[in-house]
Parts: sequence; C-alpha cells; structure tokens
Amino acid sequence: MTASVSSIRSAVKARVDAVSDKGATHDYFRWASDESDLMDKIVTTIDGEEQVRVWMVTVYGPSATVPAAREFHRKRYEIEIHGYLGLDDSEATEKTMAELAESVVEELEKYPKLNSTLDDGTYEADGWPAVAEFDHRAFAGVLCHHVLITAAVHEKDSVTYTL
Repeated sequence: MTASVSSIRSAVKARVDAVSDKGATHDYFRWASDESDLMDKIVTTIDGEEQVRVWMVTVYGPSATVPAAREFHRKRYEIEIHGYLGLDDSEATEKTMAELAESVVEELEKYPKLNSTLDDGTYEADGWPAVAEFDHRAFAGVLCHHVLITAAVHEKDSVTYTL
C-alpha cells in the first residue's frame, strides 16, 4: 500500500478524533459563505456550553526527497493541524487549549506510521508532531486561541533511485 494525501489526511483525522473533548474535527479547512453554516461546523457543546472548538487537518504533498545513500526514492507529506477554541478568560480557556494541543501531539506520536497508512515510513527527526504556533485570532467573528501543529511523514517507495 502506498500512502496518499487522502489516506494520510484520514489517518491524521482519526488520531485527532481520539482526543477527548477536542470538539469538531474536519479533514480539511472549513469555510462557508454563510456565517450560520460555518458556525454549525465549528461550534461544539462541551459541559453544556456552546463554544468554538474545532480542529482542521491539511496535508500537502508529496514532495520528493532523495536520501544521502541514494538507495530509494522518498515522498514527503507535510501535515498542518489548525485548532481553534473560543477565548473566555473567566474559564481560563488558554489552559484548556494548551492541554488539547498537547493531547493532539501525544496522540500523533503514538502512531508514527499513522495507523499503518505508511508502508515503511514514519516521522523523521525534522517531522515529529510539534506545536508551531500558539496565538490568538478572530475566526468566524469570534476571538479564539489558535494552535498550529505541524508534522511531516516520509514514505519509503519501492522504486530504486539511480543516477
């Protein structure tokens, strides 16, 4: 089985879905021309309270890389996971978002082959899941905590690379 953008996207979404109380998860970045339609996709009820709490997965690739040994051709896929949580200072939502981000990273680290989506590939030194950004942004007209988690996976292809 060879990895593909869609199989990696699905596997990453499954890992994010495994985090409890993470809110909605989408396997692509959601937009809508109608605000109420977008809110239906990004608002979640947690402990009886409605709030923006959403994670969206984007996968780019493949891009080819050639290892120093030139033994095989490798494909690299870049993963971005954007998380948004409506900011509420009285509820200390910054702490909640930090814990959610840590949980998502830890869940991804448990499955370096992304549920066997990758034949012989895994995260590499420069691609392990990590929080790349933790900031505040307006999203759908709501001030939110925003987290960007990045990762990269490499697939080992059976094609021999020759010069």
